[in-house]
Amino acid sequence: MNKYRVAELRKKRGWTQEVLAEKANITIRTIQRIENGTDVSLDTLASISNALLVPVSELFESIEEEAKEVEIMDMSKEQLIQLKYRQTITVSITLLVIAAIL
Repeated sequence: MNKYRVAELRKKRGWTQEVLAEKANITIRTIQRIENGTDVSLDTLASISNALLVPVSELFESIEEEAKEVEIMDMSKEQLIQLKYRQTITVSITLLVIAAIL
């Protein structure tokens, strides 16, 4: 069983389990299971990490399986690449809107 930081990260933002479940597009029961230490799929963890705006690796206090750790770190790297891409697109669109207004 892995140890998760989901409750800590959720509370840090002042979110209820319901809010996180809605933002991650998963059920409240899934959030409850994770916060109680039940293992879940990487897809579910990716949804939660995207909602919390953190890499998947930050959802863990510890990762027990070495193979799973490698997979999680790879997923976190991919998320960071996607985040940088989205930021670049956002800046570009903002600059285009400003230019159009001027």
